[in-house]
Amino acid sequence: MRRKICVIIKNSRNPKAEEKLWGLSAREHLENSLSSLSFCKAKEGEWQAVLYDDMPLVTQKSLCEVADFGEKEGIMRLSLGKGVMFRAGAGKIPAFSLDKGREKLAFLSLEDEEKVALARRVLKDRQTESLRSAGVGIPSPDLVAVDYTAKIEGGVFIAPFVEIKGKSLVKRGVEISSFTRIEDSEIGENTKIEGGVILSSIIGKDCKIGPFCVIRPKSIIGDKVRIGNFVEIKASVLGDGVKCAHLSYIGDGEVGNDTNVGCGVVFANYDGVKKHKTVVGEKVFLGCNVNLVAPLTVEDNSFIAAGTTVCHNVEENSFVIGRQRETVKKRKDKA
Repeated sequence: MRRKICVIIKNSRNPKAEEKLWGLSAREHLENSLSSLSFCKAKEGEWQAVLYDDMPLVTQKSLCEVADFGEKEGIMRLSLGKGVMFRAGAGKIPAFSLDKGREKLAFLSLEDEEKVALARRVLKDRQTESLRSAGVGIPSPDLVAVDYTAKIEGGVFIAPFVEIKGKSLVKRGVEISSFTRIEDSEIGENTKIEGGVILSSIIGKDCKIGPFCVIRPKSIIGDKVRIGNFVEIKASVLGDGVKCAHLSYIGDGEVGNDTNVGCGVVFANYDGVKKHKTVVGEKVFLGCNVNLVAPLTVEDNSFIAAGTTVCHNVEENSFVIGRQRETVKKRKDKA
């Protein structure tokens, strides 16, 4: 039978209570871990816990253990660090002090930076253990940091030196390699991330991302997309099957399905005053070192030859080459 414990959380007036510890404040950690208990005043004979909002490590289990101890030993009032637990109606009797080691951990309050650091370590360990229990592969839990606000589905693999922050969603079958940071982003099923930074964006399923790429906020990446080494995507939409393998910049753009973005392609989106949009259609081939000067539209099935700078809209099924023919002369100083 579930034990009835009533909880009151008081304002500690401690500014550290508002600091984020893996995505949540100390009070949010406390409320979440005690969510199945009653946040109210106890009736006579019931256990009442009075806690403070800078005590993030308290759990339902720890309170139940205190209540069990109190009943077994006939103790009606027990101290919980700066908090207290008592039988309602017992009166103002002296509080029994629990084992100091237990108090320092379960009922720790964020009194200084050392206590904050300890709380962060304990909360991180709890989170990674919870994820592993849910079927997430984390071979080196000490080297992985996942916010409590993130959702990681079972079947995900997270390598060492990975950080997942904010309200991120990582779906089943995703593999995340070392040196990856994901923040407020959604990663579709079976996508492989080989290192990089993904911020406030949506990645489709069956994609291959990285290494050393940056996907900046407001980007939407379709399914089966390849984004490779040293590619930067900013506020852009990439359709299904797009390939952008290396050393390119796509900013404020739309790229249609199955388009190839060659090495060194740049979406020149900024004129020094405003950002402008580039729209590239489906099955377009952008050769190496192509510059697309926005605002610009390149329609479906077009081919832009390597080294071309495009300043005017391109119609469907066009071939565009805009480079000067090379001239070869003998060096006079070697004649």
